[in-house]
Amino acid sequence: ASAVIAAGAGILAVQSGYSLEHLRHLEQLPSVQTHRHRGSILRWVMLAYLVPTALAAWLLGGDSPVTSGWGARASRTGVVAIGLQVLLVASAVFLLYWVFLTGDSGARAVWGQ
Repeated sequence: ASAVIAAGAGILAVQSGYSLEHLRHLEQLPSVQTHRHRGSILRWVMLAYLVPTALAAWLLGGDSPVTSGWGARASRTGVVAIGLQVLLVASAVFLLYWVFLTGDSGARAVWGQ
């Protein structure tokens, strides 16, 4: 659920950035162009992150004391589960790295450093 919320927040951030860019006529500034380019890549990285997240939720699911137990199924173990966990962690680290790059370029565009 948090990956879906993050993807929605990312799309909302893109739309608000486009509005600000056109409202303030910032299209030609190189720092804004860098931020826009990184933001457009970030959108695809966030959407791609939904794939391993959905797979992990489906394949690695098991009983949970938080839920009612409806739809519970046995957890998977083995090479597929370990590979999926590694993929999930690696993609999360890459997503965080790209969020940092995009945010940094946006801060530099605003604050001019």
